[in-house]
Amino acid sequence: MLTFDYYLDKALELGKKSYFTSKAQQKDALDYLNRAYDCLRDTKVYKSSTPQERWLETYDLPMSLHHVKEKHRTVFQNLSIDCDLVYKLVQCRNDFKNTVSLVFKQIRFCGYLFAIYNSKRSAKT
Repeated sequence: MLTFDYYLDKALELGKKSYFTSKAQQKDALDYLNRAYDCLRDTKVYKSSTPQERWLETYDLPMSLHHVKEKHRTVFQNLSIDCDLVYKLVQCRNDFKNTVSLVFKQIRFCGYLFAIYNSKRSAKT
């Protein structure tokens, strides 16, 4: 079974530059962060004994990393999940989401050059 450290290392390896070379690489990095969060969710420690009480404890636990908000801090603390680590993952995810993908810049630049070429070509005729 793969661990939290493995997924975090893979995500940071993909995001170590200040850009992604493709949208797929960005999606892979976000997927690794979500899997790392899943590993943290699996380490929860229940404080109650009956299945109904356990279900109520985990009812407010966010299913995905993009659902995590500051209001969930008490939920993580009640289930003995390292909430500082979770919020570092959230910050990393936001940084990856805001990172530029070079492919889109190249497409825009090529489209811009193509528009200039067509305008000059149509001006000659």
